[in-house]
Amino acid sequence: MSKKKPNLDNMKTNDLKGFEEVLDLVGLDPRANSKKLNDGQIEDYEIYDFLEKENLRLEKIDRFFSTQMPLEKKYSQTKNLIKKEIGEVNLIKDELTLKLMNPQSEFQLFMAELYKKAFN
Repeated sequence: MSKKKPNLDNMKTNDLKGFEEVLDLVGLDPRANSKKLNDGQIEDYEIYDFLEKENLRLEKIDRFFSTQMPLEKKYSQTKNLIKKEIGEVNLIKDELTLKLMNPQSEFQLFMAELYKKAFN
């Protein structure tokens, strides 16, 4: 099979010029890529890649603040979550107090042994 070059007008050829350079780099040895590109071109690609990623990150942040934050302000769960956590903390304190007040608890036995060793 022979490869035929498609007939393109000047405008389409100019549009494809940068794309052809990128395709020439695909599949080549990375060391050959660095030799083929000069430092300015490498830097341009790195800057362009960074700007694309930064643009995507900023769009996500914008989407978050434009959709999620208004919902958070309108339907805030903070007070309910604080009440729930306070209730759980109080339950844990009550359980701990009951266990510590038991004369046969490990804590009471340990403290008794400690006082015996310290003051006898």
